[in-house]
This record gives sequence, structure tokens and C-alpha cells, in this order.
Amino acid sequence: MRSTPTGLLRLRFQFGRATAAEAVQPIVRAIGAIVAAVYMPTVLGFIIAWAVAEVAVAIALWVAAAWHERVDFSQISLRRIPRDYPDAWRFVWSTNMSGSLNVGGKQVMILLVGAIGGEAFAGGFRVASQLGQALVQLAQTVSKAIYPELVHAQEAAHDIARRMANIALVGGVLAVLFALFFGRWGLVAIAGPEFRVVYWAMVILAIAGAIELVGASLESLLVSAGKAGTAFLVRAVPTLLALALLEVAMDWNGLKGAAFTVLGSSALAVIGFWVAIISLQQIHITVDPPAKRETS
Repeated sequence: MRSTPTGLLRLRFQFGRATAAEAVQPIVRAIGAIVAAVYMPTVLGFIIAWAVAEVAVAIALWVAAAWHERVDFSQISLRRIPRDYPDAWRFVWSTNMSGSLNVGGKQVMILLVGAIGGEAFAGGFRVASQLGQALVQLAQTVSKAIYPELVHAQEAAHDIARRMANIALVGGVLAVLFALFFGRWGLVAIAGPEFRVVYWAMVILAIAGAIELVGASLESLLVSAGKAGTAFLVRAVPTLLALALLEVAMDWNGLKGAAFTVLGSSALAVIGFWVAIISLQQIHITVDPPAKRETS
């Protein structure tokens, strides 16, 4: 319910206003967690706190979007919009399924690790994932921020995406080095000494996060070029492959094997984005010259 106001704010380059509205979520979560810990210290109490935070941030985003410009709800029609924009439903389904895949894939992976290896494996993988894949959160933020830029600057979109990927590569390498040198200390400080055993899984997941960071701008470039369905398929196939191979990987090398399936999935997805973009460029190269000759 908050995708539309977020899109309106980003389309108008109101990133500061959007960020201020999105800050409502962690603030309400923190307050709700404290209230739950005092008055309802159960799983249900914290779930209610998280749900209230989701509702609060959605309201904040709609208020922020309406504050900048009046939202004309009369223009929202499930019949008129698809009629005026024939690809609307395909875009909606592709982007929503991609979002669900990004969220669900990670949670399903943790649940499967626990189902295969037990609660200790699930807990260890969860901690390693939280620390090692922090870059994935940054990648999603970069992807959302760069998308309106790519839509507005279609002629320079490839160049913008390439520069962002180069910057992300440097940031990813630094993050992996940080995980290598300070990861053990971080695990002990945050989770306790018993979690040292997940160090290498965390490093492998950090590499996967760095790859995702590099691929964020490539995925946004595909979506901005009207290839949201392609972006979803490129993401879905490696994710399903990783889930299918998880048990074999864990039998081979435990948590490190599970981390390698995530790394492989991320690498295949980013390679797929790159191949799709190369194909897209070739299509433009073969189509554009005749049009230019006719114009001249």
C-alpha cells in the first residue's frame, strides 16, 4: 500500500521527504518493541508492534506525497489505466513478484536451513546473513533511488548505471575486506563467542552482498527499459535453483555450503542482468541507425 506514494515522491525527486516518512517505521518499531517487552513480551506482542509500524509508515508516506501535490484518486481506475498503458498489468505483476521474491526468498532460505540442519543451523545462518548481507539492504536502497534517474535520463541511462556499478564495486570490495578483518570480532560482540563458527559463512554471504550491490543498478536499468518481466525471470531462476540445491550443499559443507548457494544465486542473477542489458543494447544498435538515416 505504500509503493504508490513512494513512487510519486521519487518521481518528483523528493528523496528527503520520502526518507523522513520512511523513518517513521524504525521509530515506531523501536517504541513498539519497548512496549511489547514491558507489557506483552511474547512473539505476538512483537508482531503487533511490527504491524503497527508498517501501517504508520504507509500513512506517513501518503501524507508526504499529498503534501507535495494533491493526489487525485479519481484517476485511479483498474480499467482506464490498463487501457491507456497496455503494459501496465505486466509491469505491476513483474515488479510485485520481484519484491515478493526478494523478501520471501531470504526467509524461505533460513527456514529450509533450519528444517535441514536444525535450530542451531537456522540461528547461525540467520546471524551470518544479518551481518554478511547488510549490503543487500544497501543494494535495494540504491536500486530504488537510481530508478527514477534512469527513467528521466533514458539517453544516458546506460552510462549512469555503469558508473553506479563501478562505485558499488569499490564499496563492495571494502565491505568484504571489513568482514574478513573484523567479522570475527563483530560476531562475538553482537551474538556471542559461540557464533565464531559462522565466520566463514558470514564472509561468503558478504561477497554475495557485494555482488548484489553491483547488480542493483543493472536490475533497475532493465526495469526502467520496460523489461521488468525479464528482470524477474533472471532473479527467479537462480533463487529457485539455490533452494533446490540447498540440501546437497549443506550435506557437503554445512553452513558454508548454504552460504555458497546464496553466493551462486547472486552471481548468476547479476550475470543474467548483464547479459540481458547487452542484448538490449544490441537491439537498440540494430534498430536505431535506420531511424536516424530517415531523419537525416
